[in-house]
Amino acid sequence: MRKNIFLIIAVFVGLLCCADVQAAELELLRDSPDYKGVLNCEDALLENILLSVNGSSPEIPMDAFSEEDIHLGDAVVEYLDTPLFEKQCINRQEADELFEQSTYWWILPLRYDGYLLEVCIEQEVNEEGVKSEEWTCGAVYGWDQGRQTTQETLNQCIAANGLENAGYTYKFVGGLMNIQEPVFIAMDDEQIQKIIPAKASSAELFQADENQISAYSMNAGGYPAYEYADVMKVNKEPVNNMGSGAAGIDLRPLNEEKGRIWIYIGAAGVVIAMIICCGVFMKKKKNNDGMHL
Repeated sequence: MRKNIFLIIAVFVGLLCCADVQAAELELLRDSPDYKGVLNCEDALLENILLSVNGSSPEIPMDAFSEEDIHLGDAVVEYLDTPLFEKQCINRQEADELFEQSTYWWILPLRYDGYLLEVCIEQEVNEEGVKSEEWTCGAVYGWDQGRQTTQETLNQCIAANGLENAGYTYKFVGGLMNIQEPVFIAMDDEQIQKIIPAKASSAELFQADENQISAYSMNAGGYPAYEYADVMKVNKEPVNNMGSGAAGIDLRPLNEEKGRIWIYIGAAGVVIAMIICCGVFMKKKKNNDGMHL
């Protein structure tokens, strides 16, 4: 009987862990209303993708990929230029509305001999700026051997920051004000909680302390998660950075202010403790003097 109880508990814990992993997944094309439209263009889209990726670099031969290697449903969505900071948005419902209104594309990861290719699948736009029903292969990005996919990077960052049981929903976002480089946005049911660099180039744009290294390696365990509310406080206006738009986020003044506050709190605690001790000592002395009388 006791073994059965332990077995039931183990199964229950396993189910909870599975739920956490599922909640940490980025949005996949196969789960999106866009999937039907993409499949309607599948033949032309596969042809365009193969023409774009095969022979795209010296490491990728002309016959590297075939149609059987391409699973369109595995693409993840990247939201572009969502005005979270321009709107000073932290509320979950408001953020969801902004994401729904955002431009986006789907990024399909492909691997060949350890090399990662990322294919951008986007909806065609006519001359009037209206989206058509056609989907096409846009830019293709190639990375060195060992490069992680977007989902793999998110998984490692979640583990590195101890967020496995946080139950957050994650969005992959590029083009945010003064950051530009891709990040992960972590939200609970009420508000945005964390912002996490999604690439080394993103991590370099966040400065939290004077001793921070200029670049991060995924081998070190993932990129740090920053409090979104803190980033929002210091990222209120666009900064002209010679046209790049990636001025970066300097959290040092805010962290120094927090440090001073804790110093003041500590000092106040010491003073209060001293007053209490003095009061106890004086009361005890008074009682002792009364006993001698």
